[in-house]
Amino acid sequence: GVFALDEASSDTSDPFMYYFQPGLNWALTDDANLNLALTYYGFDNVKGAALDNSSGTNTLDGQGNLLYDYSSLSPSAQLSLKNPFNGLFNYASLFGEYINNPDPGSDNDGFLLGLAFGDEKVKAKGQWQAKYMYARLEKDAWLDTFADSDRYSGNTASQSHEAIFAYGVGKNSSLGLDYYYSKSLSKDSSGSDVPEHILQFDWNLSW
Repeated sequence: GVFALDEASSDTSDPFMYYFQPGLNWALTDDANLNLALTYYGFDNVKGAALDNSSGTNTLDGQGNLLYDYSSLSPSAQLSLKNPFNGLFNYASLFGEYINNPDPGSDNDGFLLGLAFGDEKVKAKGQWQAKYMYARLEKDAWLDTFADSDRYSGNTASQSHEAIFAYGVGKNSSLGLDYYYSKSLSKDSSGSDVPEHILQFDWNLSW
């Protein structure tokens, strides 16, 4: 895929991102499946640019422009199990993702680890799924324009815990709770690293 990040009619060197993602789906057994993927993100005309919608948490040069490039590799994996723990749950999965930006010499890694259990999908009354994720994103691991806005207001140099619970209330209808606890990886100039709490309630309908 290809995305334009900023467009200016007077400039022919607009910054843009492109990516591709090869993957492998491997059935280990009848009840176990492993998904592996490797995503490459390429950025052109980003280094030295000032992008709109930035949270301002990447490293900037003296003119307020991005100091680094953000082309990066991101491997990911998910192990899915049917009826694990002698059928205690219908489904469970372990998953993770890692990203590294090679341009900076430090503060350039990020990762997410998570688990889910219950039903694989919540599509009928009485089905449910619980999920937990921990994410850590260093200052220049990823372009802050694309950081998750629910995790510390979309800032990099942050870490977060996320807990999700979804419950089916009817056919193709579910209610969900999503809680984030996020904080900075470093204290601000006042010595504070005040955490951020977000609680979201969703009613999902699908056809």
